[in-house]
This record gives sequence, structure tokens and C-alpha cells, in this order.
Amino acid sequence: FIEQIHPDDEVMVLSFDDDVYLETDFTRNKEEAKRAVKMTRTGQSTRLHDAIFLGLREIGRQPNRKVMVVFSDGIDTTSSQSHRGETIKIAREAETTVYSIHFDTRYQMNAPQPPPLGTPPTIPGRGPGPLGTPGPFPGGSPNPGQTQADYERGRSYLRQLAQVSGGAMLEARSDLSNLSAVFAQIAEEMRSLYSVSYVSSNTKQDGKFRKIKVHVDVPDARVRARNGYRALKRAGPTVD
Repeated sequence: FIEQIHPDDEVMVLSFDDDVYLETDFTRNKEEAKRAVKMTRTGQSTRLHDAIFLGLREIGRQPNRKVMVVFSDGIDTTSSQSHRGETIKIAREAETTVYSIHFDTRYQMNAPQPPPLGTPPTIPGRGPGPLGTPGPFPGGSPNPGQTQADYERGRSYLRQLAQVSGGAMLEARSDLSNLSAVFAQIAEEMRSLYSVSYVSSNTKQDGKFRKIKVHVDVPDARVRARNGYRALKRAGPTVD
């Protein structure tokens, strides 16, 4: 993905488990960004909402067009600084397009837990051997004890987060075999963005949210656009 984006694009990498980690601040150095991705590790808890909040805040300070890519199952377990509704509201009003990649982790729930990395597995009737490779989640599922409803809410959250920002939610297969194709699609859409501006006939400065809808007359075209914006609010009189 990093190789496919424009050379002048800046990349920031955040990871999250029990905490939120800045793996690298915004950089045009693609090698640095790739090293940051490879530094990410899995943990136990999931501070997804806090990570979304912090990510949108940091990326909002950047000029020009902005894109956030979120790779998660959508389930939050330990956020303390933000919550689902707040992040949806911020995403709706931020000038940042969010692409969410939904990775359904429920299939790791009952999978046998692999041994710690570097530990040869023990096979019945034999001593330790070279067979066996830890799965994508060392130690088992990152969200043990979650219900079917929790996973559905997580998926719904990622879809809503993308929709309100003008992005899209894409699905990663459980074995991650299509992950490269998913990231390639996002990179392609990032290279096909257009800026459209207009002047509203509604001149009220009431601070209300106004819905917008973008239509194109190009056959088979996909439209990714924000569904609205919040009007400026006139400041009230001050009293000394």
C-alpha cells in the first residue's frame, strides 16, 4: 500500500491494543513508514475508539486532502477518552475520508492457541519439532469472550464510520488472502479523487448539519463523498 500511494503523500502509522501507539509521525520516507507497519504487534485489549479519535485529530491538522485507513474488527474493549458516538460525529464533520477494512476475528475465538513465538511445538508421540506456525494472532483471539452481537456491532461501526466520511468499508477474508487487493483498491481510489465546490443558497449561520448528495452522469462510476457538512455558527454578542 505504501509503495502504491503518491511519492509526495505523507504517512502516519498508529497501532492500538491496551494503549494507542504512534509508530511514526507523518513522513514522506516510505522506508520509515514500512518499518513502522512492521513494528506493530498484537495485544490483549482494544482501544479502537481512542485510536480513531486521536488519529482524526492528528490528521485533521494536515493540509490538503486526507485519508484514514482503519484495519480492525470494529470491537472496542477499553477506550477511556472517547466513545463510538463521538468518533462517528467527528468523522462526519472532519474533512477526512475514512476507509475501514473489516477483519472478522471471531474465527480465531475457538482456534487452538499457538505456543509463544520461537517455541517449537510438541507433537503427541514425538519430541519438539519444526512443525507448526503461529497464526496471525499469537496467544489466540484478541477479543476473547465477545458475542455474535458484539461482532455485528463492530462491523456496523466500521461501515458507519466510512459512510459518514465519504469512504467505504471493505472486507478482509479470515485468512487475509485478499488483503493486498483491498489495499490496492483503496490506493487506486486515492489516486482518483476530485474536489467539487459550490456556494450554498442557504446563508444562515446556524451551526446546523446540512446534508449533501453528489450525483455523476458517468456510467458504472462509484461516488465516494461526504453526506453533509456543518454550517458556520454566528458568534453571539459578548457582554463585558
